[in-house]
Amino acid sequence: MTGALQHDGDACCRSVSQPDRIGRLKAAKTLSVLDRLVDPLGECLMPESARRILGLKADRKLQARVNHLARCSGAGTITPAEQAEYGEYVSYGTFVAILKSKARTDRYRF
Repeated sequence: MTGALQHDGDACCRSVSQPDRIGRLKAAKTLSVLDRLVDPLGECLMPESARRILGLKADRKLQARVNHLARCSGAGTITPAEQAEYGEYVSYGTFVAILKSKARTDRYRF
């Protein structure tokens, strides 16, 4: 079997292809590497910088664009250029999420 069913949160299932699973495994490995690279940064956060990192979020226009790309991706109508753009946003979001995680953990040391 080349695909598996995955619950997408909307009470329906979709087929997940083998390349999708491989992509997720690569993403998990990248996340682990990124987390390890960012770890020393978390150790040097001061309370004010930790608070500022925790307050980071996309502006409305950017969030609307990301939401649009996510919908296109989910619907299978995303173009290669949009997929590349969306991938960059996902990478940036992952980086910010890891920074926020470090800020949450480290802010209590002070």
